[in-house]
Amino acid sequence: MASKYKKINMNDLKEHLVSSFFKEWKDKEQLVGLELEVIPFRTGSKGLPHVIPLFSSGRACTSWCESDHDLGWSGLLEILRSFEGQCDGMRFEPSDDKTPRFVFNSGAQLTFEPGGQLEYSSAAEADIQQVTSQLFRTLDRLEQLLKPHEIIFHYGALNPWYRTEEVGLQIKKDRYLVMDRYFARLSPYGQKMMRLTASFQVNLDVGDRETAQRRWLAANLLSPVFLAVFGNSPFHQAKPTGYKSYRALIWEKLDPSRTGFQDGLIKEEYEKCPGKQYLDFALSAYCMLPGELGRREPLMRFSEWMEHGFNGMYPDLSDWEDHLTTLFPEVRPRGFLEMRYMDTLPKAFYSVPGTLLRRLMYEDSLLDKVISELGPLRPHLRELVMQSAQSGLEVDVLREKAIVFFKELFNLPPNQDENLLEIARLFYEKYTRRGLSPADELLHLNDGHCPSLQQFRQLARYRLQLVEEPLNKLLASTTSIDSEAD
Repeated sequence: MASKYKKINMNDLKEHLVSSFFKEWKDKEQLVGLELEVIPFRTGSKGLPHVIPLFSSGRACTSWCESDHDLGWSGLLEILRSFEGQCDGMRFEPSDDKTPRFVFNSGAQLTFEPGGQLEYSSAAEADIQQVTSQLFRTLDRLEQLLKPHEIIFHYGALNPWYRTEEVGLQIKKDRYLVMDRYFARLSPYGQKMMRLTASFQVNLDVGDRETAQRRWLAANLLSPVFLAVFGNSPFHQAKPTGYKSYRALIWEKLDPSRTGFQDGLIKEEYEKCPGKQYLDFALSAYCMLPGELGRREPLMRFSEWMEHGFNGMYPDLSDWEDHLTTLFPEVRPRGFLEMRYMDTLPKAFYSVPGTLLRRLMYEDSLLDKVISELGPLRPHLRELVMQSAQSGLEVDVLREKAIVFFKELFNLPPNQDENLLEIARLFYEKYTRRGLSPADELLHLNDGHCPSLQQFRQLARYRLQLVEEPLNKLLASTTSIDSEAD
C-alpha cells in the first residue's frame, strides 16, 4: 500500500525483478505451459448469438430480443458450478481476492477475464502431448456439459459481433475497475481489450543466465512472424477491419507505455541484459494508481511516483508488484517466458504454436537459427508487428521466415510429439505454405463479410476433420481425464 515515506529504492526493484521474474526453472525438464482464452456464447433461435452474463443478476448484452429479458437465465458461473467433479475433478476454488476460479486434478485452472472470457491455464509439464491433449479433453468435456444449456465456445481472438458497451465489465474487482478507469482516459482500445479479446499464450522455461538472454531475444524476435502466421481476428462489430489480427492492433494501441517491446530490446545499441531491459520498461510505464489516488492522478510514470510521490504518497514493494501485473508486452517474464502474441486459434490448430515454439526455443540449433535469421530485424520489431497485424503473411519477409522455421521443425526427428508435428504439418500445408492465415480463410468464407455463428461452426467442424487422424492418435496415446457421465 502507498505510504507517506519512501520505502523502496532502485536496488530493491532490481532484486525483486530478478528473483521473481528471471528465476531459473528446472531447465533440463524443458517445461511447457499453455493458456487459451475462449469466448462463450448462448445460441439463439434467431439473430446473433447472445453474450451470456457471468452472473445470474448480470445483463451482458443490450441487444437481446425483449422476450429474452424475461427468461431468467442462469449466469455462466452458476452453470459451471453445477458441473463440479464431472471434468477432471473440477472444483470451485476462488482465488485469494475472491475472483471466481475452478481448479482441476491436473493442476490446470479455469479463470475469467473482465468481459466474461474463459481462460484455461494448464499446469507446466515436460510432455507437451500430455499438456495439449489435457487442454483439448477438458474444453471438449466442458462443451459437452454446456451443450444442453445452448452455450458454445467461440475459438476466435475477438468477439466478432458485439461492441464494448454491449458486453460490459463482467468482473468488477478493484484491479479491473482501476484498469477500466485508466484505459478510458487514453483511448477506446483498453476497454476493447478487456471485454472483447482472447489470446493464446505459450509458457516456456527461462533457462540459466546465458540461455535466458538468448531465449528472451528469440522469443521477442519471433513475435511478428507468429502474429502473421496465426492471425485470426479480422472482424469487429460484424464488419471487416482491414486487419488480419485486429486483436493485435487493440493491444498495440491501448497504452504504448506498457505494451509492445522494451526500448533496450529494439534500440540499435542492444541492451543484452533482459532484467535491465524490463526494469527500464516497467519504470517508464504509466501508473494505475490505487484507490483515491487513482481518481485524480495525472499520467505519471512509476519512476516519477517513486522519486517525487503523489499527494504526499509513495509506492512500496506491493505497489511495484501490482504495477508489474499491469504490463502487457509481447513477451512477459514471470519466472518463465510468457509469449503473448498469438490470436486464439481454431480448435483444430491450437496445438501448433506450442509445438513450434517449444522446438524453436529448446533446440539449441534452432534457437541460434532464429536469432541469426531475425536478428537484423530487431530494430524494426514495432513496425513489423503493425504490418503483421494488418497484412499477415502478405509481408514478404515474414512469410519467408515462417516457411524457414516450419521446414526446420519438420527436418528434426520426432521427439515423442509426432502427432503434434503432423497437425503442424497439416496447418503449414493449408495456410503458411500458401501465404495464408486462419484470418484469410475467414475473409474468403463469406465474400469478406462477417460470418454468421452457423458459418463459424461449420468451418470449425471442417477444420477438425482435417486433423482427425493425428488428433485421435494424440488422444489415444495420452492419459485421459476423469470424465464421468453427468
